[in-house]
Amino acid sequence: MQKGKLLVVLSALLLIIAFLPRPANAQYRVISWDNFDNGLFPENLQMTHRSTNENTQVFDFASQWAPQGILSGRAATECKRYGLRISIQKPTDTTKIESQMRGVVNKTVFDRRELGDHGRSLYQADFFLPEDLSDVPYSMAVLAMVPPSEGAGLQIYRFGIENGIKIFYSYSNDAINKAEPVDHKWVSLSEYKDFKPGWHRLQIIFEGQERIYCAIDSHYTSFSPIYEPTLTRLQAGIMVTSMLKYTKSTAPVEICYADNLSIQMSPEDVPLPDSPWTSDLTGPAAIGSTAQMQEASLPGVTPQRIEWLNSTDEAWSKCLREKRPILLMFYAPRVLAYKRLEEMLATERSATELFGKFIPLALDANQLATGALLEKFKMFKVPSFVIIGPDGAIKGKVFVTKNDTWSKIAEQIKPFAE
Repeated sequence: MQKGKLLVVLSALLLIIAFLPRPANAQYRVISWDNFDNGLFPENLQMTHRSTNENTQVFDFASQWAPQGILSGRAATECKRYGLRISIQKPTDTTKIESQMRGVVNKTVFDRRELGDHGRSLYQADFFLPEDLSDVPYSMAVLAMVPPSEGAGLQIYRFGIENGIKIFYSYSNDAINKAEPVDHKWVSLSEYKDFKPGWHRLQIIFEGQERIYCAIDSHYTSFSPIYEPTLTRLQAGIMVTSMLKYTKSTAPVEICYADNLSIQMSPEDVPLPDSPWTSDLTGPAAIGSTAQMQEASLPGVTPQRIEWLNSTDEAWSKCLREKRPILLMFYAPRVLAYKRLEEMLATERSATELFGKFIPLALDANQLATGALLEKFKMFKVPSFVIIGPDGAIKGKVFVTKNDTWSKIAEQIKPFAE
């Protein structure tokens, strides 16, 4: 073949390859995560915007001063007993101070240029919105902020809740305009029909080099996407603001409760992780439910049911009590290989028998706590299994691909059931 024709053919092949669907692992890696499970202020978290030990503290959610419902439902396991409490005392002389800010920021810096053209990074935190809005701050928001040592003044993206009734996005850059935000967007919370008081996850999502999305409980806002490429090296933080002129609160002290400040990233453009605060979470805990069994059923096949646990503490207690090993499955809801595995587990009778010899534990790989376990076990593909004995030792690991048959998967797991 002549050199010119060869170049044409190779160019055509490269063009075709460029537009082929890219494989997505649908898995996020935890870059940083601040929680307060041990009741201590994290070493990697620093106070900003006039926060002090008096107004920014680790708070006991089980105390008598905690707002009603703060540990209800999933909060008991997702936030556990301790979280962050940021308070702002309203001034008695309103002629001197119009606005006040408090905040914290994680020292870890992530550069969005590492995302390439299609990667994603999530800057997120959980906020508690009580039914009684009398002491709710004017605004509470998650931040993506340029480190003060690198920026020309304040340079931040913010996404938060204002007066408990609307959500907003704000881009401030003192190098461009110190007087007011460069960009500001908002929508009423009434747009979210199922929105209720309680915990909510606020997320700023950077996609590629230009796109920014804002989401509440993994639901995008109507003003997303936003095209804004300016700020690149960013820390995750929380900011609470009191604006005497605009606040709706009536209490002398405005209070924000927050937890789980984090950064997650994926090199691929993959769906957002399920928020722990939505009621329609999908996953193995629901395998065997009527709807899923009907979807997975094949003609002449009786749907099977596996009783999955989703609490590591509960699984470990049961493992010690019954002397059966734990079969820990890491999954991501929208991964093709997991969907095929889910169907097999719902229809294969031998799966129920085999898994009955273990304590089945299933964890969503995209949840923050699970991300730490994935790092610990060096498990970087999903779905996958880790077998843990009553002595705490890892007995084996099994990785599943979209082309694996149930027979192949079962053959790898069976030796650890004996």
